[in-house]
This record gives sequence, structure tokens and C-alpha cells, in this order.
Amino acid sequence: MSAPAAPAPVTVGLVPQGQVRTLFDASADPVWSLDAAGICHYANPATAAVLGRPVTELVGAHLHSLAHEPGTPGGAAPDGGCPTCPPALAEDAEAVLWRADGTSLTVRLRTQPVLVDGAVAGAVTRLVDSQRASESAEESLARSEALHRLLAENSGDLISQHGPDGEIRYVSPAVLAVLGRTPEQLVGCRALELVHPDDVGAIVDREGRFRADAGRGELTFRVRHQEGHWIWVEAVSSVLRDRTGAIAEIQMCTRDITDRKARDAEVHRESKLESLGRLSAGLAHEINTPIQYVGDNARFLAEAFADLMSMVTLYRNLLDAGEATSWEQRQDTMREAEGRLEVDYLQTEVPSAIEQTLQGIDRVANIVRAMKTFSHPGHTEHVPADLNEALRATVTVTRHQVSRVADLTLDLAELPPVRCNIADLNQVFLNLIVNAADAVEETGRHGAASG
Repeated sequence: MSAPAAPAPVTVGLVPQGQVRTLFDASADPVWSLDAAGICHYANPATAAVLGRPVTELVGAHLHSLAHEPGTPGGAAPDGGCPTCPPALAEDAEAVLWRADGTSLTVRLRTQPVLVDGAVAGAVTRLVDSQRASESAEESLARSEALHRLLAENSGDLISQHGPDGEIRYVSPAVLAVLGRTPEQLVGCRALELVHPDDVGAIVDREGRFRADAGRGELTFRVRHQEGHWIWVEAVSSVLRDRTGAIAEIQMCTRDITDRKARDAEVHRESKLESLGRLSAGLAHEINTPIQYVGDNARFLAEAFADLMSMVTLYRNLLDAGEATSWEQRQDTMREAEGRLEVDYLQTEVPSAIEQTLQGIDRVANIVRAMKTFSHPGHTEHVPADLNEALRATVTVTRHQVSRVADLTLDLAELPPVRCNIADLNQVFLNLIVNAADAVEETGRHGAASG
């Protein structure tokens, strides 16, 4: 894309005509036109009023004669260029012009080139009273500062100004409600001293430079309240730079979002519980299956225990029979009883039943532990966590839903603890697995997945 063309000079001629002349004559701003040599070809009534000279005197006069006090050597018509006079065609220059009564007027000359027959022949110049412009700018600045102060001191948000190193130069009265501190307590302090150590990196880089390099940024971090607890805040920052591009000042508008963070965390937790609710049927099945064979094995073990206790009773009776019963008769009686009870069968099946029962109990414990891990509210900050354990827990609570459409196996490498928000990751793992199961189900085929 090519650069936009520069605006063309106004082609009204050195002496404006028609509607242009009417507009200039009616303007309250002093306007004149000069040729390249500095000769005045037109002056409107406002120019005559400002300089205290009639239009007839101004037209044909040289800029040099107006830029020097009457009666001084410099006031004579120049025989060449005058180093103290402003250029006739300067786009923006300051000049001192002299009125007829001998008083001076400092003005800025704002010019627009004039074309005559396609060449720059002169310029139409608007005279701006520098003193009035300066007073107007100062008044505007004062009004702006007063408005800023009014807004800052009556806003519920905390307004602050900081030096490049973070030193607090100004802080609004809202700091008392947000941080429990008065402005006087904070002015002169470094703002980073109040920021949670884990959040400092979000505000400044390793060299301590403010991160909002683009000149504007939104930050979320924790700051210490006067009472010692941490509160969450959201800050919008604006960076002011000097002519070299270096940071001159940082302005911030900070809002307490602790309650909002708590609500978001509660909504997040409710979302996780809702996800568990959708998975509850599958979880009930996952728990019911091991519970069922635990119950069956427990009943079998109860019956086997009763049979074995009857054998123990028989043995005791035979031992107490005395000499009336021979040892051979006692042995025959015991073997006959063992045959009826199928002791060899019990010797094989009881250990198996116990092992299956323990496996079922472990299975139920794993499911309960996974549900507890998955539904735990977690921490608001990043803490070291076992990603493998989190993934196993998520796979456990989704196993029934996934097993209907795919075979899911885990092949996890050993990982060190990772600093993260494990509650958020649990939700991410759940969404990925459930969405994948839904996608496989839509294909109508039984899939396989590993991770």
C-alpha cells in the first residue's frame, strides 16, 4: 500500500475572491495572505483590529515592517533577507508583531500554501495570539487536572501514579477501602512490595522493568491488605513515555476482584460437580460391580467359615471321646466329615475369594479417591501437583462412559511434580476424554485409545 499523498495547497489566489473572501472577511480569526517575498496582499478586518491598523495600511506592507518596532532601524524596508523576521511561508512560526500604538503582540503564524498558475506564490496565514493560546492551554490543563482529581478521589476504584521504578507518587482515597491503608502510608513506597511474590513476574520482567511495553496492559495479581491477608485485584495500566521512549510514569486503575474470584471458583467447582453428576450413573455401575462380587465372596466365606467351625467342633468331640473310641474310628469319622465339606475345594476357593474381595475393596477405594481428587476445590494459586495421579483419577471417573465405546489404556512416564492449578487441569482432562468418547461413539465403531 502506497503512502497517502500530502494535502494540496489551497488554490484561492493571493487575494481571495467570492465566497472564500466572504468567509475570511467574516472570520473572527486574524487572516492575511503574503507572497513569497513577505508582501501582504490581503488582510481581513480581524487582522486590522488586532494590529490596530486599517486594512488599507496592511495591504502592500512588508512583513518586515510589522515585525519591528516603528521608528527603529530595523523597521526600515529590508534590502535583503532579515534574520530576525519569521519566514513568510513558514508552516508554523512564532513572531512578534507591532501594533500602531507601539505595543507588541506575540503570535503564531499558521500558514497554508497558495498556488497561482500551479506554483506556490505565497500563503494564507492565520495569526494565533500566543498568550491567549498559552492561557487557554493552561486553563484546559487545569480543568483536566481538576476533573482527573475529582474522578480519582470519588471513584470506587483505586487510582494511582507510579514512577518508572514503581514508586507510588499518588494514590486515591479508595486505597483505604481496597487495602485498608491511607494514601499517606503508601506515597513514596514501591508498589511491588505489596504484591504477592508469586505474582511479581506478571508485572515486571527479570530486570525489574515494567511489562506493559505496548503502553497499555491489563494485569491480575494479589496484593497484601493492611490486615495481612491477600486480596485479588485487576488493574488497567497506561504507560507514559518521554521523548526518548523511556517510561516516565505509569498510571493504574485497580479494582478489588476478590469476591469475583471466589464466585468464579464456586462456579468452577459447581461445574465439576455437575460433570460428576452426569457421570454418576457410570460411577454407580463402577462401584456396584466390585461391591457385588465382594458381597458374593463374603457370603461364600461366611458359609465356608461355618462349615470349618463344624469341623473344629467335630475334632474337639473326637478328642474328648476317650478310650471308648479307637484312633482308627476317629480317623474314619474325620475323613468322612472332610469329604462331606469338600475341604480340598475350600482350600482352593477361600484364598481366591479373599483375594477377589480385597481387589474389589481396592477398586471401590480407588473410585472414591478419584472422585475426591476430581471434585476437590483445589488452590487458587499454582502449587506442585502429580499430573499422573490427576490423569488416573479422571480416567477412573470416566471409565464406564469410555468403556462403552473404546478401550482406554494409560502408559504414563514418571514425571516430577508440576506447578499448576490441578483443579483446572482435572476439568481439562475430563473434557478431553468425554469429548473423545462422544466423537468415537458418533462413528458407530468401537475404538481404542492410549495415553
